[in-house]
Amino acid sequence: MWGLRTLECGEGFREPGRAPEPCGRLLETGTRLDPTAMAPVGAEEPSTSRAVVRSVGGFALGLSLATAYGLLELLVEEHSPWACLVGTLTLAAFLGLGMGFSHQVRVTVLLLLPQAFSKQGRALLMVAAFGLVLQGPCANTLHNFTQASKAVACGAELALNQTAEALEQAKQPLVSALNKIKAIAQKAKEVADRVRKFFRSIMDGVKHVARALRNVWYWLLHIGDVCNAELGNPYVKCARVFDGAKDSCMRTVPRAYHLCFVLTPFKLVLCGLASVVQVFCIIPEYIQPFLRKTIGPPVRHLINRVRQEFEFNVTATHHFSVDLNASRSLSQVALDLQEAVSMKLHRVREALALMGYTAPLLLPLLYLQALCYRYRYLNWLGFDNIYITSRFLLMEDVRSRAGLPTVLPLSAHEARQYIQPGEGPGICRRGHRAGPTLSPTHGTASERGRSLHADA
Repeated sequence: MWGLRTLECGEGFREPGRAPEPCGRLLETGTRLDPTAMAPVGAEEPSTSRAVVRSVGGFALGLSLATAYGLLELLVEEHSPWACLVGTLTLAAFLGLGMGFSHQVRVTVLLLLPQAFSKQGRALLMVAAFGLVLQGPCANTLHNFTQASKAVACGAELALNQTAEALEQAKQPLVSALNKIKAIAQKAKEVADRVRKFFRSIMDGVKHVARALRNVWYWLLHIGDVCNAELGNPYVKCARVFDGAKDSCMRTVPRAYHLCFVLTPFKLVLCGLASVVQVFCIIPEYIQPFLRKTIGPPVRHLINRVRQEFEFNVTATHHFSVDLNASRSLSQVALDLQEAVSMKLHRVREALALMGYTAPLLLPLLYLQALCYRYRYLNWLGFDNIYITSRFLLMEDVRSRAGLPTVLPLSAHEARQYIQPGEGPGICRRGHRAGPTLSPTHGTASERGRSLHADA
């Protein structure tokens, strides 16, 4: 263990007759560690304006975090507005007042942000993201099954009603019974058509997106043809105008036709400038082969895969027995069918409801994790203690000037474990060692606590 003792500045190398100057606490081997003996070197009390700025900044940051949480719960999780309002106000009161007037809460919240990207924090964030991603499709699937169960129950009730009417008319001729059976089949077909139209609407939405992408694709492929059709060859059009003017001039004054050739230089100059417009029609002609060969097949393959994801068949099979002497009515039987389907989907609904509360549970867990980190950092000297601080380097310099044993420079083994200011892990400065090996406890808990509070 490193101990502490008071060393006066210039001890061992000050001039004769000069009074010693107090320099602070320095490390020394062979003595017991005093957590309260090490005082910050050159530290100053923060001014009132700095404390006000910290309080206002902490208060604003707390309100911003609470507002972001409220928007996440309201827009993404789609919770009730009153629950989001109560949760947001509670969190805003805690974060705003805590970060504005309590340095401990401010330190814990600032530690919470990097803790969210640690190994445990990433696992919690992955669970929350998985819940958000899974919640929407599962809720849509449950809604579809609920609608399908209602349609099946309606069809069953309709079939039971039609069957009862057919039994009442059993005394009628065989042709009448066959007509009723055909009517029952027609009604069942109508119910099946309604279910099929419900799922067809989902497929139409996917086809609409594919149609929009196809229109963009056709525009990119045919923009060159449209450009050539609208603009044509600018040089040819310009030359045609000058040639027509020259022919008209020669017909008007045939005896002085040589004067009409004065337009030829103007044709070469002006039509040469007009040919610059042709670049806008030439560029699409070079892009079209690239789009057809490189981008076309993957895009068509992707659209076909998306369309296949929404093409599926739903088959509902239910076996039931009908007792004509039962006391329950046909509507009660249909209601029992819906309740049976709802009971089977109840656990799935409960699981989806729990996924909606992953974000409210994630914040307390991350806050407790930050509290545990802060407690271990302030009380356990060996926890996350791999950095050599600038205060330690200052003490090492004073000991070197006093002729006492020093720790730096590090050996190759120590350089792979400890990190110096301005250096990354695994970097070892060259030089000869002049003292004992580095102890992993190069800072006391009280010193680390004071630096942590000062940074907040």
